Amino acid sequence: MTLPTFINPSAANQRAQAHWHRLEPRLRGAGWTCHAHVAHGPGAIAEGVRAAFRDGAPEVLVVGGDGTLHEALQGCFTEGRLTSGEGILAWLPLGTANDTLAALPFEGASGDPVARLLSAPVRSVDVGMVRCVGADGAWLERAFLNVAEVGLGARVADRLARTGKPWGKASYILATLASWSQLMADHAVVEVDGTWTRAMPLLEIVIANGRAFGGGLPVIPQALMDDGHLDLALLGALPAWQLPSMLLALLRGQHLMHPRVEVMLGERIKVTSPVRMPVEADGEVLGTTPAEFHVLPGALRLRA
Repeated sequence: MTLPTFINPSAANQRAQAHWHRLEPRLRGAGWTCHAHVAHGPGAIAEGVRAAFRDGAPEVLVVGGDGTLHEALQGCFTEGRLTSGEGILAWLPLGTANDTLAALPFEGASGDPVARLLSAPVRSVDVGMVRCVGADGAWLERAFLNVAEVGLGARVADRLARTGKPWGKASYILATLASWSQLMADHAVVEVDGTWTRAMPLLEIVIANGRAFGGGLPVIPQALMDDGHLDLALLGALPAWQLPSMLLALLRGQHLMHPRVEVMLGERIKVTSPVRMPVEADGEVLGTTPAEFHVLPGALRLRA
């Protein structure tokens, strides 16, 4: 099998390219011929993936973390429409967290990324779409595979984008604690499928296609990537002194039982707010509210 391959050298704290050189001979030994391209600069992976599918490649491999997979996903879409067709997007997870894997059950040597990739089935998975206001004030639309957030989580993602992840998975917890100074509940209106509405101060809004974020934190453990809907969690106003206990509950998978947390399912979600709230998807800060989210059931063929 011959695959156009796109490597994000910045993944895994700049170590992904070195990992690739160590692991590539195993793929070659299994019959995978990888035509590798090291992608530099924003959008390079998306453009490479889009061009490869446009040229008729049946499968494309990307190497990196959740952010790399997020960018590659953009290459499978053009103006919100799937352009990869029946093509397969394969992912060798060499990032810091690789949170998207949590929603892809796997039986085998899951700690070995090459062994996992070689034996992983091709799955038809749902794709989330988010439309929000970009930094330039214009509307933008992006696809996401794992988790999108409005509020505190987006502020944490912004901090991590500026500071990096020098402490590995612990960087996510440290960034959350460091964001205490930004802890605020903004009044927001959340509409689900045009039939359910909440208008209240909200600290965090999670729109999940996958199960985990922030280095393996089980944000919505029951979320599935192939059930045709998005899982929504709302966290109401919370005093700063209660945040440590909420984080502890999150680590234990008990946060959904908190009285300030409300959980539901939906296919179309709309968030508006008088004060613009930040929006992120798959760890990438996109813009601000107003924001709209919807699901494309089974839209992507994924090997990971």
